[in-house]
Amino acid sequence: MSPQREVPQQPVGRGKHARRWSAITGTLIGLAGAAFVARTFIRDRDEFAQALSSARPALLLVALVLGGLAMTGIGLAWYTSLRVLGGELDLLSALRGYFVGQLGKYVPGGVWAIMGRGEWARNKGVPAAVAYSSVLLSMGSAYLAAVLLAATLVPVSGFLGAEGNSRFALVLLLLPLGFGLLHPRVVGASLALLRRTTKRELVVEVPTWRASSLVVLQQLPSWLLIGLASVTIAAAFGTRGAAVNLISATVISWVIGFLALPVPGGIGVRESAFVALATSLPGGIAAAVAVAARLVFIAVDATGAAATTALIGRRNRAAR
Repeated sequence: MSPQREVPQQPVGRGKHARRWSAITGTLIGLAGAAFVARTFIRDRDEFAQALSSARPALLLVALVLGGLAMTGIGLAWYTSLRVLGGELDLLSALRGYFVGQLGKYVPGGVWAIMGRGEWARNKGVPAAVAYSSVLLSMGSAYLAAVLLAATLVPVSGFLGAEGNSRFALVLLLLPLGFGLLHPRVVGASLALLRRTTKRELVVEVPTWRASSLVVLQQLPSWLLIGLASVTIAAAFGTRGAAVNLISATVISWVIGFLALPVPGGIGVRESAFVALATSLPGGIAAAVAVAARLVFIAVDATGAAATTALIGRRNRAAR
């Protein structure tokens, strides 16, 4: 890692003004995300109810726990990304910013999850360039980890031979591209171009390739847990699909949903990809699993945001 660069100090008034607007922006994004989550619940309540009608609640609860652990792990990777880039944010604040920022992905537009996290970090005193760079590193490395896991499992996943499904394996081409983009020379050149374009200093540490790659590897267990959540949900419907097939189908469908940036949370796109790839499940069951998984992870995002916000509030009250 390159030596810590001294961050220029902003005038006090300007810093307070920026933090105030960051707090307002982050709060509005969180509230908008919560509103769209509620809208999704209300709009799709019949579909959710139909999908869950024959599921075993105990196994759905297990899937919820697996999903919670998985998303917390990805939140921890954002905390690591901040530290790699020279940012300072305590762990609880990072998790709160992550989960509330997650609600932003349900708002149409595709950028609100990035802004939610970035503005939260700025409000906590992290320089804007570091805050937003850490979000991009975290999100990019998260989906690169998903592709890495999929690349490991695809040869035995059971869908490459299915007619029309092999095209989804094209997302594996993101693996060499993604690791290439993490190289310090590429990152450094990108920062230099941004500095010339924006005419701003943009003080950000350029992480080593090893440090960035470790952020990717840190998230592999989370993606395995996300895949296991799908396996558990399938079991909740009394069906035992091939675990490797369901895990690979899950992670590839998440990547495809992420690439569909204009679609809030990849809703619909992710489910369609999963149904096509989960060849070890009957079509009707695969659709039910996809819908139930969507509900489980919406619940994870909402619960994580509420729990971390409550913990932050409790800590602030205790500090008074």
